[in-house]
Amino acid sequence: MKGNKVGLNGSGVVAANAADGVLIDSSSNDNTIGGNTAADRNVISGNTGNGVHIYNDVQGICQYSNTVSLTIGNYIGVDTSGNISAGYGNGGSGVAVNEINSGDSCGGGSVYKHVIGGDSTGQPNLIAGNAQDGIRVYQSSNENFGSDVFSVSVLPNTIYGNSNLGINLAADSTNTGTADTDLSPNVINNFLMSFPATNANYYINENALAQKSNNL
Repeated sequence: MKGNKVGLNGSGVVAANAADGVLIDSSSNDNTIGGNTAADRNVISGNTGNGVHIYNDVQGICQYSNTVSLTIGNYIGVDTSGNISAGYGNGGSGVAVNEINSGDSCGGGSVYKHVIGGDSTGQPNLIAGNAQDGIRVYQSSNENFGSDVFSVSVLPNTIYGNSNLGINLAADSTNTGTADTDLSPNVINNFLMSFPATNANYYINENALAQKSNNL
């Protein structure tokens, strides 16, 4: 998906969709939204839901995974010049990644291997002016059926001027932006490769800063 205006008309004026701008739904794999050049850039703004919504819904329908997407180089919540303007912010978060499971007996589903932003020229997204978080990664708190969101990489992006957090990670079954429980500092699984995980931030122990020194 490249070079589109989503929530705007061809002239770049808000003509909002009454839901998410871009939805990557259950059992969807190998998607790319945007690219490295200005021509590849999508402008995803003014929608009443999230700008980009990547999720897996396993509420009774036994759909197991949503894997591998790349969201790079987009303007999300701003006008076509990349500025915050009234009416252009999405009504939800700029990018939302989540799994929902309210009791499906199929054993749960998963959302994994999604990348938002990038290190190379043209790959960072500009995410600003949205009514909730810049990026929200969350999941159902129903651990009995294998709720799990993992391997979601948030690489360099420009995120500012959103109404809530820039980046929000939470076990948040109600999608309020607030964790259901205090997870304490980045819970870590003793069995790192175990499946399923039970917290959106389960595989992270703590931030690590690498310092390079020069020998004189």
